[in-house]
Amino acid sequence: MTLGERELAQIGRYVKAELPAWLDELGPWRAGGPLYERAVRVEEELRAQRELLQASFDSSKARFEDVNRRFEASDRRHTATQWMIGIGFTTVTTLMTLYRFLA
Repeated sequence: MTLGERELAQIGRYVKAELPAWLDELGPWRAGGPLYERAVRVEEELRAQRELLQASFDSSKARFEDVNRRFEASDRRHTATQWMIGIGFTTVTTLMTLYRFLA
């Protein structure tokens, strides 16, 4: 079903006539009403909270990156210590073996 120009004009006149009554039914929710203003303030507060959370997440991310960097440095130190202990045991075992054969 398609609407012609005459039907669309009639719908337009009806909407224009009834629009003030529909807006009055909205009551406090219409633009400029107290509930509308309160909803706007709540949205602004939510936006501010979202920004604070984002800043907190960013600082947490930086702290985790710092902890990760320190952990990697500690891991390298432990690996170096493990190699030194291995080399020390190998050297002591080799010296003990040589002493046994030469004595």
